[in-house]
Amino acid sequence: MKYLIINKFDLKSKHHKPVYNVETTTDSVEQANEKLKALNLLNEHKEHTTFLITALNEDVLLLTKEMLISQ
Repeated sequence: MKYLIINKFDLKSKHHKPVYNVETTTDSVEQANEKLKALNLLNEHKEHTTFLITALNEDVLLLTKEMLISQ
């Protein structure tokens, strides 16, 4: 199973929505936990940034218009 480490940037303001980006992917939850620890240490001074681990569910993956390849 693949796991995603998501970077969440949130100013915690009613004027700004949180922004989510995929930071990296891994093949095991152990690797994901190690990478999560490292990212948290490297970014501990950034108060608006948090990292989350989630399993990649390819059955519900949606593509936006920018991601679709035109033929």
